[in-house]
Amino acid sequence: MIEAHIRQFLESDADEVYAMLQNTEELHVGGLTYSEKSVQNWHVTRSCDVILVADIARTTVGFVAAKLNDPEPSSAYMDCLVVKPEHRRKGIGQQLVDQCMSSLKERGVFFVYLHVRQDFPQTITFWDKNGFKGKQPLLWMCKEI
Repeated sequence: MIEAHIRQFLESDADEVYAMLQNTEELHVGGLTYSEKSVQNWHVTRSCDVILVADIARTTVGFVAAKLNDPEPSSAYMDCLVVKPEHRRKGIGQQLVDQCMSSLKERGVFFVYLHVRQDFPQTITFWDKNGFKGKQPLLWMCKEI
């Protein structure tokens, strides 16, 4: 396991985080998309949420984002966990999730929700190991307006 420095998301992280989102197949297959402008404004629009970044040797290698009080009070929706492909399977995602869960618990969150596509078995295994349970396949639908 490689020890990463986990820290809060900063406005200066937006471009790197957006690039990671653009290069992450799991999100695109699920239909989840983020505009560059929305990510650049996360430091304002998501200032109450938990967004953490993982750095190794001052290089950003991953991040996690969870929306507070979504879909209900005292819950959170973990909408992103992204680790650059060359840094996967080194414990970085686990470190991000552990710190995120700790931060959410400190903020009074009791339930954490997320979506996982059935055609990503490694991702499902990761979340199973972290105690998440699922029920059905997910179909994301969106429309750009």
